[in-house]
Amino acid sequence: MIVSKLNLDMLNKREIVFNFLCIPIVESEKKGIRIDNGKIETSQSYGSSFDHDMSDVAVEFYKIIYGIEFPKQEESIEFVGDTMCSFNTIANRIPEAGKSKKQRTAYDNWPDYLQKYYNFYHCLANFWILPTFIGRSYPAMPEEYRWASKTGFGDGKKIEDYMDRFLLFISKKNNYEKLTKQYPHYGKEFKDYDSFIKNHYLVGENNFVSCGKITSFSDNKNSPEKIIYEMKNLIKARAKAISYDNEIMLKIYDWYKSL
Repeated sequence: MIVSKLNLDMLNKREIVFNFLCIPIVESEKKGIRIDNGKIETSQSYGSSFDHDMSDVAVEFYKIIYGIEFPKQEESIEFVGDTMCSFNTIANRIPEAGKSKKQRTAYDNWPDYLQKYYNFYHCLANFWILPTFIGRSYPAMPEEYRWASKTGFGDGKKIEDYMDRFLLFISKKNNYEKLTKQYPHYGKEFKDYDSFIKNHYLVGENNFVSCGKITSFSDNKNSPEKIIYEMKNLIKARAKAISYDNEIMLKIYDWYKSL
């Protein structure tokens, strides 16, 4: 099959965007965004201490794929950046890494597969936006917000920041309708569950939602190594889904070339 120059150009750009979305992000003391030595270095203009999913590069990413801009730090906003597949939840299940964030052991003590995941998971393909009280739960959270916490319980079952458990919970009609009523600005962006999974680029082959079904990976019967393997594949599948949206892909490509 002969591939035209135009198609070849699109294929090359798509591959570049896919790889860009999977590059790990690190904090930089310098203002701005730059790519150096296989990493994205970024500062953070948004308020609070440095947070990868609210860094300058993440906020620019949200602007491109969602068409929204975060307000200045002194203003309030109903939703914030969130890391889809987290690190601490799975690390807590690995004895060599310590059973909690406070008890986390040194990097050199972790098994190789956990080190590799830690070096990878802070990438743009693993970031999305959620209502603040869903993605930013804390011990003193008001009771009215606890019902949908991504790190808490859903329908009485532990979600523990696992994407498959959260999607199973939020896919229930009554739960999603309740969420859009409680968070009307977020609901305006994602009116129903179908638009929620589509506009977050969660649908596609081997993606978080594949062939109409939520991909399950966090079963307690699975080893931490297998869960991490599945999470990495899902993050890459989302990067692929984004890179196959030609309009968004070209915007990300132009942004990447400007860095």
